[in-house]
Amino acid sequence: MNVFSTAILIVFCSLLGSAFSDTCLECLAINSTVCEGTEVECLGNAGCMTASQIYKHGDKNYKSLYRSCANTTFCGNFASMTQDPNVTIRTYVSCCEGDNCNTNPFYIPTENSTLNGLKCPSAYCEDTTGPCDGDLKMMECRGSETQCINYGGHVQDPNKYQNDYSVQSCINPLGCRLNFKCLIAVEEIKNVRLECSEGVKA
Repeated sequence: MNVFSTAILIVFCSLLGSAFSDTCLECLAINSTVCEGTEVECLGNAGCMTASQIYKHGDKNYKSLYRSCANTTFCGNFASMTQDPNVTIRTYVSCCEGDNCNTNPFYIPTENSTLNGLKCPSAYCEDTTGPCDGDLKMMECRGSETQCINYGGHVQDPNKYQNDYSVQSCINPLGCRLNFKCLIAVEEIKNVRLECSEGVKA
């Protein structure tokens, strides 16, 4: 699922509306964990953030990093989706207070790999946004991935490659709620279908 792989650059914009301001480092590293930022002023005194992402799609493995002013909606959040064996997405956002404090390195928490007793339909199709039922099977979900996602859309990956995708898989609730808003360098060009439901007992 090129499908999750995240909003064109994750636009984690600064919060507005306060007379106070911090300075933070801002940069975007696509398919790299090295991101040397330039100093920007952030209105709202909300602090700074670093967002890390692993996006696996077939034999491609992208690690990307984004630094900027903090959006507290995302601070401390971990989004996770697994469509076995084609697509895996993990995104984590850490926040800090103090001028230019967001120098921390690339970091993704280790996802709990223990089976959680739930399962979801699993399917992956390219070149279509319609139902992907041909190779449909049930997969057992792990860790925090307690929901099922059914997605179809036109997506651009970190290499600027665009295609139609249809995916069903396990996902954690936060990943389903934030979807492309929490992703780095993956742009949803067109959303045809995005449905989430609770996993069923295995």
